[in-house]
Amino acid sequence: MKIENDKFKRQSRVPAECSEKGQALMTMVIFTLLISLGGLLSFSSIALNETTTSRAALWGEKSYYVSEAGLEDASYRIMRGKMYAPIQTMTIDGFSATTTIAAVGGTKEVTALGNVLRDERTTKTILKSSNGVSFFYGIQVGDGGVVMGNNTSIVGNVFSNGDINGGGKTQSTVTGTAIAAGIHTIQNITVNQNGSAQNFNNCNIGGTATYVSQWNGCTAGSTQTASQAPAPGTFPITGEQITNWKNDAVAGGTINSITVNTNTSLGPKKINGNLTLGNNVTLTITGTVWVTGTIAFGNNNTLRLSASYGELSGLVIVDGATNVGNNAIFLGSGTAGSYLMLLDTAINDAIDIGNNANGAIFYAPNGTIDIGNNLSLHEATAYKLEISNNSSIIYENGLANLQFSSGPSGGYQIERWKETE
Repeated sequence: MKIENDKFKRQSRVPAECSEKGQALMTMVIFTLLISLGGLLSFSSIALNETTTSRAALWGEKSYYVSEAGLEDASYRIMRGKMYAPIQTMTIDGFSATTTIAAVGGTKEVTALGNVLRDERTTKTILKSSNGVSFFYGIQVGDGGVVMGNNTSIVGNVFSNGDINGGGKTQSTVTGTAIAAGIHTIQNITVNQNGSAQNFNNCNIGGTATYVSQWNGCTAGSTQTASQAPAPGTFPITGEQITNWKNDAVAGGTINSITVNTNTSLGPKKINGNLTLGNNVTLTITGTVWVTGTIAFGNNNTLRLSASYGELSGLVIVDGATNVGNNAIFLGSGTAGSYLMLLDTAINDAIDIGNNANGAIFYAPNGTIDIGNNLSLHEATAYKLEISNNSSIIYENGLANLQFSSGPSGGYQIERWKETE
């Protein structure tokens, strides 16, 4: 029995050793698997992070280009005088770009926010106004001079290459300075500030009167003589500017003569013929309008700029005569600093303005502007100007730096363009 027991013990010892070796091997295998799994997980994590980073970079890049597209669209609309809203959103490849347009002084700041899967990028540009016209006088006229009726006033300054004739010392007044260039005369008028001319007849000059030849029947705060009268002046708008404005109108298409009997919008557009407005009509100008023929207004018309002009001004150009009916109203965009200009290139009788018309800048470098009774205008420039009774021209300081939305560069040029932080 003892021998058998010893044999049993020897036989049972072998499987125990094998068991220990098996356990060690199993432990090694499991450990190896754990290390491999850890490495795999680490590699997967790195790959996942790289993928996430790549996707974020891609979304950020997409967001940037979406923002750029929105900025370009808004800038193009401003520079070319197109319609735009202060805040607008456009969709590009399923993603959005929101642009905000703010007027800051004489510039427009355009900011565009691109959003791609909540990854946002912002770009910004500043557009500087580049198409300005300066009106330094309430009235500026050429060789035809100025003729003022009874109870008329010019609130501002007058510069004339011809005579300045008032309706009498107590009937016609210039609140600023009056200048008659060349060999011309200032007469029958009260000038509250200074006056300068070759001759003065029957005048009251509140400041200093500077003359060359004659001083007859006048009073002044002080007088002085000069060896020669002021040199003739040039008009503030060049022929090249007018041509550029006409080209902007042509860019919007050409139509034939039209009659407008209902409230409507127009521009930019060239009208090859005449424009006729019925009574009680409001015409909203959305871009430069060029009429090759005549313009005939009815009564109680309103001509106004679209709100999209903002602080900029706009114009209607006419090659033939302009006949403005009674009770006409001319308005800018509704934003301070915005004016509507009616520019007539006709020779001789250019613009005939009826009674009770208000607003606007009238410009007729080759012809006469005939201003009816009871008018209030912002500025008038013409070869010759005739002002009927009870009318006034009230100059506003903003006209010394007037900016138009139309012109060689659409009124604005890019000053800065960048991505913001």
